[in-house]
Amino acid sequence: MIRHNAGAGVIAGGLLGAALICSIQTAHAQSDKKESASQQRLRFDIAAGELSKALSSFSEVSRMQLVYPSNLASGMKTAGISGDYTVTEALGALLAGTGLEARFTGAMTATLIRVSREASRTLGPVRVEGVQGANANAGINGSTDTTATEGTRSYTTSAISIGTKSPESIKDTPQTVSVITRQRMDDQNLTSLSDVLNQAAGITMLGGGTNPLTPYSRAFEVTRVQVDGSAPVSMGATYSYQNLFEMAQYDHVEVLRGADGLFSGYGDPGATINLVRKRPLSHVQLSTEASAGSWNKYRLVGDATGPIAFDGRLRARFIATYQDQDYFFDVAESTLETQSLTFEADLSPGTLLSIGGSAMKRDSIPLMTGWPRYLDGTDLHLPRDLCACVDWGYFDTESSEVFLRAEQRLGERWSLDLKSTWTDQQTKLKYAALYGAIGTQTGGGTSLSAQREFYSSKQFVADATLNGEFELFGERQRLTVGANYQDVDAGEYELYVFTGESGISIPDIFSFEPTDFPEPLSDYRRSLYPAMGQKQWGAYARLNLTLWDRWHFPLGVRWSGYEYEQVQQSYSSSGVPRAPTVYLWRRNEFEPSQFAVIYDITSSLSVYGSYASINRGQADQLTASGEPLAPVTGDNLELGLKAQSADGRLTATFDFYRLEQKNFGISDLSVPRVNYGNGRTCCYIADPNRSMLSQGVDLEVAGQVLPMLELQASYTFNQNSQEGSSFGEIEGTSFQSQTPKHLLKVWSTLRPSGAWRRLELSLGINAQTATYVAGTTCTPDVPNPVTGRQACVPGTSVDYSFTEPARAIVSSAARYHLTDRWLVALNIENVADRRYYQTVGTTVGNNRYGTPRSFELAIKGSF
Repeated sequence: MIRHNAGAGVIAGGLLGAALICSIQTAHAQSDKKESASQQRLRFDIAAGELSKALSSFSEVSRMQLVYPSNLASGMKTAGISGDYTVTEALGALLAGTGLEARFTGAMTATLIRVSREASRTLGPVRVEGVQGANANAGINGSTDTTATEGTRSYTTSAISIGTKSPESIKDTPQTVSVITRQRMDDQNLTSLSDVLNQAAGITMLGGGTNPLTPYSRAFEVTRVQVDGSAPVSMGATYSYQNLFEMAQYDHVEVLRGADGLFSGYGDPGATINLVRKRPLSHVQLSTEASAGSWNKYRLVGDATGPIAFDGRLRARFIATYQDQDYFFDVAESTLETQSLTFEADLSPGTLLSIGGSAMKRDSIPLMTGWPRYLDGTDLHLPRDLCACVDWGYFDTESSEVFLRAEQRLGERWSLDLKSTWTDQQTKLKYAALYGAIGTQTGGGTSLSAQREFYSSKQFVADATLNGEFELFGERQRLTVGANYQDVDAGEYELYVFTGESGISIPDIFSFEPTDFPEPLSDYRRSLYPAMGQKQWGAYARLNLTLWDRWHFPLGVRWSGYEYEQVQQSYSSSGVPRAPTVYLWRRNEFEPSQFAVIYDITSSLSVYGSYASINRGQADQLTASGEPLAPVTGDNLELGLKAQSADGRLTATFDFYRLEQKNFGISDLSVPRVNYGNGRTCCYIADPNRSMLSQGVDLEVAGQVLPMLELQASYTFNQNSQEGSSFGEIEGTSFQSQTPKHLLKVWSTLRPSGAWRRLELSLGINAQTATYVAGTTCTPDVPNPVTGRQACVPGTSVDYSFTEPARAIVSSAARYHLTDRWLVALNIENVADRRYYQTVGTTVGNNRYGTPRSFELAIKGSF
């Protein structure tokens, strides 16, 4: 077992951070400087109903003076509020969806005005003039982020930033977007990015073992991940990019399905993920969590935030986690430690500066690949608790991150947002993998091969965005212009293979034991990449044009540049270096990116149609002249209907989509084939008769469907196929058969009132239709009597196909509030203990079981 005393250090650090904030806050309170009245937390119990009555109750509790014409709130309704809020939070919640805006003109005085339909789309607008500095549009729970979900207790949100670069409602974003809120993560115990994406609408997770799962959307791998809406982090430059993200540090996750070339540049069109960090809060908030679960899983979390100096204008947040776990299969285990620290300061009434960083360390004995199958694809039915690994393997990762953000108000209608992030990840890896189909009933046919690797990834991403509004045609128009940049250095990658002991034949897979194979000691370097990096830059502009009150036309264009450099040095088995291969590619282009039309049927219901361009590089394929092929291009078309309740607590979307890619490279038969190494070959030409088509339907409902019931439910239909005469007999067949045609995800939480108010019950289901794999594998020969290894018989092969049946995985949870500050929670995954494969690979390997029934018990406190 891997055990570290560092876990105690992480928690001690969390307690130290909490004590530091508390002590500074106490010293601050003992001084004569008083907190702004608008940020004091008060208890509000205001029933839903007429807005005018609710505002009167608000004034009585808060002692605030509200100034507005007597008929301004006439006939308007509010959802009411219940709980502890600051004055700005309470007033914002009461005004949600009414089209009214509160402008603080003094510490205890605010004026209510009516704003245009365009400006009122963000839930709870509250502008503070001369009181809270840069926090002009306060979010919920004392956060300066208007998209924050922490403290809302909701499964939806009134505002997102993905796809628009500015706070916008889901209803008014002309693409398919889903959100996993902080409350949803807490209720379902979603602690990793894999956990979150496995519950996100339209996302299929493939992979398994000890590694994070790989997400797919609309049959394409998801390769774009943003943090706080900045330029995307490169996924290909990190061995396991999801290890960079510990969900305790994030407020919510936004997922835009389909192409997002306008703000993200080159890449696959499946989806873009945006993780939104937790920000420091305007009041002291401490939370802690301890949990224990199946297979010796233990987890501790500490989160401390609050004002620390300068009358609350300087705030901080410290978050630490420690996790130690085994897995349902033997041998494998891992430990995880993370810490993050963020400072946020109001430098002036219109300037907000945030600076922070995080560190992560993960050590594990990994399961890198799954099980093989019989030659014809028949399942071996091996035990789920057996690991296709070795006990001397390791997968150790350390990463660090530093980020800086500056937000500047420019008058009443314009703002400038500057973001930059530096990340550094180092990974050391040593493992053995099974490879080879089982040819006989005796269990022979597969072998065990080992290798050692080292990865290094340094990334810098930056984004500058100018957002503003202006009057034109008698309507308020919104403009976003900006630029982003990405610089990735993934050089120093090294691959070592073992001599002598590598490729050990397994005579009987049914007798395989991870501890039966000694650790190989002799290896040699197979390849080295002294340089491997990419740079991507771009400028974008998006105009949300309103010509008439109900008609909106978001239009966007982007100019992009891309540069890729790679130097590969390979070696013989005796260590002699071969001639290095050098590759450099650069491309600049101006392209249409996004066009849409939105029609507001009512203030709560809209219909939209949108187009987004697709641009994905295929620089690994070279033409006869030595130039890389032009990128794969394509079109993303959507038509949808979106709804949002007046109080912003319920959203619903229904979308049709059609995504097509074309200009794929095919072999140029007019010239000889050349292999340059590392998967780059020559020569290719673009094929006009080859395309990939993905089309279907997305449906999602999220939020408060009944007064005591919170729900997030989604259904996705996807049909993907390869089209064009170049495919021959396989034309029309699926190009990604491991993603299901039908996908259903539901999670619901019942929060009773009255005598049962302390008990919460949750129930969820992830269901999908069958998936399949088909292909051809070679027939293994008899073992070589000298080496013991098996090889393929020349000229022989076996066709195979197999299906992973449809499945429905049920999960549940129960939480009991011991007091207003403490609760206990029990989460059960795979309640029926369904036996299934999370991923089906091929006959030679990578078939990985899904997790059996598991339990996790937690106690959580907040202060």
